[in-house]
Amino acid sequence: MTELPLIAFSNHFHLLLYRFIKNNMILTALLCRLFGFCAALSRYDGWFLILFEGLIIFIIFFPLKIVPWKD
Repeated sequence: MTELPLIAFSNHFHLLLYRFIKNNMILTALLCRLFGFCAALSRYDGWFLILFEGLIIFIIFFPLKIVPWKD
C-alpha cells in the first residue's frame, strides 16, 4: 500500500531534478534530494531514484568546467 507515496515522491523528484538541471539552483537540488530520500524511505524501489539522480548529475556536471579542480 505504499505505491501511492512512492509515485508522489518520485514525481516531485523528477520535476525538481529537471528544474535543477535547467536553473542550477541549490534550493531545487536540496528539495530534490529530500523527495528522493522520502521515496527511498517509503519503498525500496526509491533507492533507484537516488542512484538515478547521482548518475544524471555526474553525467551532466562532471565533464564541464563547473568542477573547480578540473582544468
